[in-house]
Amino acid sequence: ILENFQNGDGSVSIPKNLIKYFGSEKIKNFDFLPQVENPPGRANLLGAIKIYENKFFFPKTVFFVNDAVVLPGAQIIEQLFKREFNPAGTVILEETPLKNRYTGQGTAILKKHSESEIAIEANSENGGFLVLMDTFYPGWKAFIDGRESKIYRANYIFRAIEVTPGSHTVKFIYKPFYFIVGKTVSLATIFC
Repeated sequence: ILENFQNGDGSVSIPKNLIKYFGSEKIKNFDFLPQVENPPGRANLLGAIKIYENKFFFPKTVFFVNDAVVLPGAQIIEQLFKREFNPAGTVILEETPLKNRYTGQGTAILKKHSESEIAIEANSENGGFLVLMDTFYPGWKAFIDGRESKIYRANYIFRAIEVTPGSHTVKFIYKPFYFIVGKTVSLATIFC
């Protein structure tokens, strides 16, 4: 995919802050990033592919942003690869939220992260978008203080919810429809 974002001078506009490591055999001009050395005894493991580390990687799992931009899918990828895009300040959504711009600051503390539940303590002066850098996938439900909330697809592959001002307990719970149907059918066959 990175080859699709190669500039005319041979450099590449990578999605800074979103990708920690990446590899390329065709693109040779990543002078602005350090190449990761192969582990001892593994020099030929990847052949001609060179692995690079993105020093601009944004490692936070969950964070607040104030601004949302709404774009269709194809344009989201273009925007992510622009040098001026800052994922720490703006989230790109595919659907229109209640509000596109908030002011102030917010904090988010990850309390629990399992396969089926994520719990976050969130606090925001004026509200904002809580971005969870976990894959957007059908079956997840979001709850703010026990009330269901809309999950937006954020930055093409992650999740975001819109949070009102104040302190909140946010939970993401995995409740896939087909699992519930299967469980119901199984229980029904036991009792019939």
